[in-house]
Amino acid sequence: MRRLIEVDFPIQELNDLVSKEKGITTPPIYQMHKWWAHRAGCIFRALILAAFLPEGARLFDALGGEFYKKHTLDKVILDPFMGSGTTLVEGLRLGCKVIGMEIHPVAWFTVKNALEPIDLKALDAAFKGIEARIAPRIKSYYQTCCLKGHQAEAMYIFWVNKVPCQRGGEMVRLFPNYILARGVRRDKREMDTVFCPECYTVWWASAGAKQVTCPKCLQAFDPSRGVKEAKSPNFRCVHGTDSVLDVVKKWGRPPEPEMFAVEYYCPQCKSRDYKGVDEEDVRLFERAKDDWNAIKDEVMGRLVPTQEMRDGFNTKQAKNFLYRYFYEMFNERQLLTLSLLLGEIVKVEDRRVREALLLAFSDSLRATNMFATYHAGHAQMRDLFAHHAYIPPAQVAETNPWGRGMGFLSCYTNFIEGTEYRLQPWNANLGGKPPRKAIGDGFEGKLAFSYNDLMENDRNALLRCGTAEDLSFLPPQSVDAVVTDPPYCDNVMYGELADFFYIWQCLALKDTYSWYRPIYTPKRSEGELVVMPGLAGEEQARQRKEFWAGLITCYRECRRVLKDDGFLVFTFHHSKPWAWAGLLWSILESGFTVDAIYPVTSEQETTIHRGGAGYDIPCVCRKRKEEPRVEASLGRIKGEVYQEVVDLFRSYRAQGKGLSDEDVFVILMGKCLQVFSRYYPKVYGDDGQPVRGEEGITKALEDMADMVDTIIKEEDLREIPAGVDETTRDYCLYVAGRRGLTKDDIDKRFKVGGEDFLRSLERQQLIKRDGSKVVVLSPVQRKKYLEEHSSYTVIDQLHRLYNDVKGKGSIPLSSSTSPDAISKVARLLFLKTGDNTYKTLHNYIQAVGGRR
Repeated sequence: MRRLIEVDFPIQELNDLVSKEKGITTPPIYQMHKWWAHRAGCIFRALILAAFLPEGARLFDALGGEFYKKHTLDKVILDPFMGSGTTLVEGLRLGCKVIGMEIHPVAWFTVKNALEPIDLKALDAAFKGIEARIAPRIKSYYQTCCLKGHQAEAMYIFWVNKVPCQRGGEMVRLFPNYILARGVRRDKREMDTVFCPECYTVWWASAGAKQVTCPKCLQAFDPSRGVKEAKSPNFRCVHGTDSVLDVVKKWGRPPEPEMFAVEYYCPQCKSRDYKGVDEEDVRLFERAKDDWNAIKDEVMGRLVPTQEMRDGFNTKQAKNFLYRYFYEMFNERQLLTLSLLLGEIVKVEDRRVREALLLAFSDSLRATNMFATYHAGHAQMRDLFAHHAYIPPAQVAETNPWGRGMGFLSCYTNFIEGTEYRLQPWNANLGGKPPRKAIGDGFEGKLAFSYNDLMENDRNALLRCGTAEDLSFLPPQSVDAVVTDPPYCDNVMYGELADFFYIWQCLALKDTYSWYRPIYTPKRSEGELVVMPGLAGEEQARQRKEFWAGLITCYRECRRVLKDDGFLVFTFHHSKPWAWAGLLWSILESGFTVDAIYPVTSEQETTIHRGGAGYDIPCVCRKRKEEPRVEASLGRIKGEVYQEVVDLFRSYRAQGKGLSDEDVFVILMGKCLQVFSRYYPKVYGDDGQPVRGEEGITKALEDMADMVDTIIKEEDLREIPAGVDETTRDYCLYVAGRRGLTKDDIDKRFKVGGEDFLRSLERQQLIKRDGSKVVVLSPVQRKKYLEEHSSYTVIDQLHRLYNDVKGKGSIPLSSSTSPDAISKVARLLFLKTGDNTYKTLHNYIQAVGGRR
């Protein structure tokens, strides 16, 4: 009997469901602690169900479908790279026994806490005990006065880093701008919260104002133009321009922070607001420093970690700025309050309750440090890991650990909400209202000590902290399915980032769990499967080979423990052909073949890392039991891949769903895996020689990757209306949907005439040069040009309408407008960019039928 996942998968419905869950919130069980590369739980629920339901079953239908039913599958599922535990959570919800393997202790500890039952009354009692003992003291360090003189709670304290001018010697405050919050409605007007760079007075100014005057010291300045240049390593002062990094290295110490503003909540005024720091705010911090110095020698190494930062790809930014120890990422007030809090947590006698509180404490660290920042547009904090690196910011936001911001109190609440979700799980309701739909009963992880304990007793979860290259604790053919999300080569250096949490966790856990006894979390040299980014030559080749060799070992172990009729299902995406080629090689070498691939929407985590693919590729693999009967040339494989991608591309556009260049690349690579597997090892190159090994497969996939531009261009030409002007056509074909173009992009797209084309677009301010890069300008960035020029190209008319909608909310169609052409180009640009304003324009023009 064939399974549903082999023949069909409801891509459209599932993609809609992921979008709905993004619109509500990520299920709280996945927000109990930071981990990277989280994948949508609804996708893994669907994958697990489809792996066991028979062909013909419907995951979604008018009545809800199998997705929304309670299931007791009674299967055993293995995730050898469990990360944040998505497979295990969804497997337990479906009545499976689950086995999770993870080399990183921080991820293991997070999943353990998410699954393991806890007495919420005992947890609440312990929390209230800690609150009674130390919350008043912690809060006392974060008091301030509101603008009316009332006692208020400091939510966030703003700091700016300073460095000495190399010419004049004065300290330069590295403000990137002088705006605390943008676009806030106040007195029926859109305002910005600005502050004076001289006296730190805070007030409201018209949004986007280019010139303001301080009401206190009368200093006039442009609030959008600071000392530190945006997206640049340089800063300006009266003596010229310098590199921040060069100055720091000459100075011989990290930048020095200075407090300048506070966001507070006043219970008497019942409102939030901002103010410049006053003498009492500074005195309060100095008191905290004195209190820290009084206990420092006693708590360092016991309640505050003393590890140095190890050299690495993600630590080099901090180390370049002369940060040597992790504790240097915190100020004295933070170290004091964190040590007080951890000191109380480790005293809790109940092991389960203690670990839950420790998890909340650990997660609070990502906001309670001097690398966290503040998002002026959202008026909220942005934690350290908005970047996948330790990047010292010019401007810092210090959170109140026991206040309304992103501190311990907030993280404790996240743990409670995650536990409540486990007791009453839900998914977004694809059918409409209510937005959330409860599914089945609650679940809990009854943790086993061994495979026999898992199978023979009332246990349902086995968690191991170690490498998936050794699954010897599992007997052959003991699991029904392997469902996972493997490491993505060089995308995230998990170990380097996880050290930030690990060094604090091990203070409380090293006497309980052996994997917390090393002073750092495992890195590449200790079995972590990663490739260091930015390498070249022999070292790059060596690390890649080691990575694929390790993954092959893992997959061979998975094949050994997987039943003969079971599936290996994993998700993957990457922006480079070599990663897909290595993945394919590891699958084939370990004895699997790819039966099917399904592009599904990727759930982006909250991070400033944007761009790239919006789709993941779940790959459905079976054990290869015999060689294919038919051989194939690379030309044949290329033709099949091309046609299957085109068919999928057209089906997406017919549904009104766009695909970026990166999306098409990911889908094409997924199809390469599927079609190549269909014929391997009977695959031959143009020279008649068999295609073997990582190098041969890499060369083949790099060649096939060139089809991406061809497919997109051909399909875009189908959408562009006949007779449209050349500028609009070329803009749609070569520029739209991209933030910018690199030299490689330009060389690939234009064999000849590329420079003339770029000059033409630059004259029309559709692009601008930024060194060797080409930046694509948005319609809003072109607004002034469009007001000053009377060009009637379709793209210019469309961009004028775009700005009218953004500015006035209305869509005036001028007599010179060609409605049909503009409507079609608007639809194409929506599909290529995902910008809903283009969709609004297309729908409106279609609705009025071209009426002026």
